[in-house]
Amino acid sequence: GDSPRMRFIINLCYYTSMSKPEQPPTPEIPKETKILVIDDAPYTLDAIQSIFNWVDIKITTATNGQEALDILQQQPDFDLIITDLVMPTMDGYSFLKAIINNPEITTCRTFIIQTSNPIKEHIDIFNSYNEQLQEKDPTAQIRYLSKSYSGEELISFVASSLA
Repeated sequence: GDSPRMRFIINLCYYTSMSKPEQPPTPEIPKETKILVIDDAPYTLDAIQSIFNWVDIKITTATNGQEALDILQQQPDFDLIITDLVMPTMDGYSFLKAIINNPEITTCRTFIIQTSNPIKEHIDIFNSYNEQLQEKDPTAQIRYLSKSYSGEELISFVASSLA
């Protein structure tokens, strides 16, 4: 049967532009969508929260990968995860590795990597993660989102990823 998927948006760099048009974007994200945002930068969490509030989506936040894993033990059914890579306690790489190595944490398996300038080393790491994920779930995938982007572009990308 169909299993839910978790989508990860990975910040390889800090947000540089998150403008918000006056009207909500055309692509709609279902109101019941559960999103977990992991970032140690309060301004990034605030920006993302503001963007999703704008389209009436409630989000859950964590300030590092370990806190996110603790949340997932209680609520494993997120539809989308947005995560930074460089954080204290547990960084984004270690968080993703924990998900790959411990699939019972959640049934979701789709990653979205956002970067302004993907470097070969990052792409190689995530291609390796993608291969490991696909061994466990052939529907697993990794997508890249180029920065900088507007709030509308983030919502559109998330909506297309959830489709």
